[in-house]
Amino acid sequence: MSEKRKGDDSSSAIKKKMRTYLESYLNFGFMEGTDKTRPECVICREKLANESMKPSKMKRHQQTMHPETVGRDRDFFIKKQHLAKANKPMDIRTAFVRAGSDAQKATEASFECALLIAKAKKPHNIGEQLIKPACIKMVEKLCDPQVAEKLKTVPLSNNTVKDRIDKMALASKKLSEDLSETLSTVVKIVNFIKGRPTNKRLFADLCEDEAHQTLLLHTEVRWLSRGRVLARFHTWPTSSVNETNKRLQGVESNILQCKETLDAFVRKLEYRVRKMERGELQQFPLLLKQSQNNPETVPVSVRREFIRHMNALQTEMQSRFADIDEYVSKELWVLDPFIAKIEDVEYLDCEDELTDIQADSLSKKYFQEKGFKKFWIVKGPSLAPKLTLHATTRIILPFSTTYLSETAFSALVAIKTKARNTLDVHNDFRLAVTHITPDIPGCGRASPSFFIQRESR
Repeated sequence: MSEKRKGDDSSSAIKKKMRTYLESYLNFGFMEGTDKTRPECVICREKLANESMKPSKMKRHQQTMHPETVGRDRDFFIKKQHLAKANKPMDIRTAFVRAGSDAQKATEASFECALLIAKAKKPHNIGEQLIKPACIKMVEKLCDPQVAEKLKTVPLSNNTVKDRIDKMALASKKLSEDLSETLSTVVKIVNFIKGRPTNKRLFADLCEDEAHQTLLLHTEVRWLSRGRVLARFHTWPTSSVNETNKRLQGVESNILQCKETLDAFVRKLEYRVRKMERGELQQFPLLLKQSQNNPETVPVSVRREFIRHMNALQTEMQSRFADIDEYVSKELWVLDPFIAKIEDVEYLDCEDELTDIQADSLSKKYFQEKGFKKFWIVKGPSLAPKLTLHATTRIILPFSTTYLSETAFSALVAIKTKARNTLDVHNDFRLAVTHITPDIPGCGRASPSFFIQRESR
């Protein structure tokens, strides 16, 4: 009899119904537990038995343990559910994986922020003093506190930002000896002028107009600013001069392009001289306006002075850049090697390389799509190494104007302020002026303490 009763109890246990979780239970503050059999409170994390997975029992728990949540809308409990799941304990392997991932993201974010600081030419301590606190405040208002806690793990101390900038070595790890010496000289000049108020005032007096009262290398030949001054006094319109000056500037300019621009400018001068000699002022709008559209009112002596001035400018241009003609006359094949003659590269003993280039249809398509600079830099080394070396070192890479020097010098002035006169500016300076994007994930992987980031103070 007892054995039969025992068997009946076992049978009833097997047939006992297992309750399943319903999404509507979240309205009482309960989410599905990790074991899928018991409900778990999103407030206190207490787990009820499976047989307690009933609205009445869950509601009783809510009213008894968390009366302040009674009547709250579903969105409230959804947020609590997300927070509870995010804070759930995990196994040790998952914990290590997540910790490593979070540390990697924090490190990469630190590099990104350091790059922005360097580009903006700001002090290194702005990351910890302003950027990080501001980001945390915004996230606390717009997101939840847990996201703000993650932001706090991004290392942005003064020393850390400097270390990040030092690790980002862009085009090359070290500057060449000549470039390093040049940069050191530039830094000394800036320190000498900016470090003493008297020197700064004297330098400002040396630079005649407002546009050049900051440190720029090109203080003698200032076509653009002089053109504006002359235009104000209606002497002769210098729009062509200004336009030519602008076309000579830019990070992508090279010797061949500058030569073409200068040739065009000289031809424009010749054309204007002929017009002025005939008394036609259509190419001189300011002068024509001053004469009230009547060229005959302009005295012959004035026209002669303008002609003399333009002829002198033309002679000066041809004399100043006479060596460029000889320099680039043999290098025109660089602009389009696919239409060049084999004889054009005989002086380099590279006839076979040019033949290989012209026979490569894929390279020709790349040249047509990307232009001659990218062609020589990307395709050239494997296709025609000797021609590529000559094209890059003689035409593409050399500074054709002082534009890059001037912009770099201005960036250096912005970085090397009086409050930062002891700063070693080399790495900040290079990040500020470069157009190369650093490999930030690679910089992070290069760090020996990649997974364990401790912020140095």
